[in-house]
Amino acid sequence: MCYAPIPLSTSYYSQQYTSPIDHVLQKKFQMLVKFLLYLILGTCLDIAFAVIQLIWHTTNPSKNYLAKALYICWYLAKTQNYALVYKGNSKLGVALLSTEAKYIALSDCS
Repeated sequence: MCYAPIPLSTSYYSQQYTSPIDHVLQKKFQMLVKFLLYLILGTCLDIAFAVIQLIWHTTNPSKNYLAKALYICWYLAKTQNYALVYKGNSKLGVALLSTEAKYIALSDCS
């Protein structure tokens, strides 16, 4: 069995960044977070908590927060071929997307 890395370190602690706003960094960070939010909607629910933690810093991000957002992109690239496997009493199903996993789980309940 292969274990995936996690999208945000368990030792992550969010702190407010109080330095002056870097507008170029802010624009890059906001575009990246917008992209990650779009991915959460249908396919990548595993990154939801990590992205929501980063949303708090969209008005004044630091380079550290941009690095965290880029790490989430690395996580997505690294785990793109991973799948969730469910072994129920009646069948074996492999879910390639989070939404498929939900339907498999619901079908096992009936």
